[in-house]
Amino acid sequence: MLSWMKARMASGLLIVLLGLASGCSTVVTRLGPDGRSDFYPATQLTAGLAGEPACWLFFACPIFLVSLPVDVALDTLLLPVDVVRRARQGS
Repeated sequence: MLSWMKARMASGLLIVLLGLASGCSTVVTRLGPDGRSDFYPATQLTAGLAGEPACWLFFACPIFLVSLPVDVALDTLLLPVDVVRRARQGS
């Protein structure tokens, strides 16, 4: 019974950690003074980082690859916001 409980807690912790890591690029690219005004900025950032050799060296790429579908979905939902932001900037 105790080993079953430990396994459930470990899998729950893993799900929570993956949930916290997912969509991080969406927040990073839209906040701050240098917020990007192009379309699908989080997807572009995540794809660019996944292509870096240092990403694989430090084992960060698996997190980026898990985060990529969430970033694509959030970028798609925030597409109207990006259109308005780009229209206001006049680019």
